[in-house]
Amino acid sequence: MEYFVDYLIVDYILLNIYDHNGGVKDGVDACVELAPHILRFEKIANEPCDEEKFRKMCEECRWFKLSYKLPFREYTEDGKLTYYGRLISENEVR
Repeated sequence: MEYFVDYLIVDYILLNIYDHNGGVKDGVDACVELAPHILRFEKIANEPCDEEKFRKMCEECRWFKLSYKLPFREYTEDGKLTYYGRLISENEVR
């Protein structure tokens, strides 16, 4: 039977590579600087979108992390566009 010995073994391997390979470490650290709001977006995704705040976040951050485990809505209960709704409308395939 094939299975992972440890659920986090891939994480351990990646951390080891990060700790012992300067090129990988520099690359990962550079990405963090490119994404200062990567975790913040998920917390406000279902709030009504403030266009100025959204634009500023997009200028300062190239990526946003979203989890499939959380329910994201395009509109609030009173019909206002959310940050999530704004993000996906910006990136729809046309």
